[in-house]
Amino acid sequence: MTRGTDFADYAEDGVLDHPVSLEVRVPLINGPHPRWYYVTAIVIGKWPYREGPIPTDDEIRMVGSFHEEYCSYWYGPPHTGWRARDLDLRPFDVDGGAAGRYLTKHANGGWGYRIHTWRYGPTYVPTAVDNPTPLVAVLDRIHSVGDGVGDRWVKWKADHPEIFGEVSSHG
Repeated sequence: MTRGTDFADYAEDGVLDHPVSLEVRVPLINGPHPRWYYVTAIVIGKWPYREGPIPTDDEIRMVGSFHEEYCSYWYGPPHTGWRARDLDLRPFDVDGGAAGRYLTKHANGGWGYRIHTWRYGPTYVPTAVDNPTPLVAVLDRIHSVGDGVGDRWVKWKADHPEIFGEVSSHG
């Protein structure tokens, strides 16, 4: 069975048919509480609370690299084992046991995130009223342990300068 791109399954989440999103397996969805348990998603478009602009292709690729770091750590190398048997059968990685990470780009250019299991507090942190927070700083925050950024994430960014640059100012 090959990976399908039939978006009818994802219509309820308003998944946008976007080539870079498909390339990196991170859907662009229209709300913070999707029907599917995406491992990682980017929330765009109109929903009851605000609008999230469509990120640039480079920003989507950065989120895609963040997503791949998670998948490689928890599920193993791409196209092997469970990833090949189950995850690769869909255009996006879906796992009901994962604490899905949903990111959004605020109108001020900053970024925020939420975890699927959150039920109280602001929808995203940092919030849109906070100073615009760069995407890499939000990704670092997700990987924070105590007062620092986790070593695994710091190494991943250093190993991927084509996405994160030669020197990352965060972590």
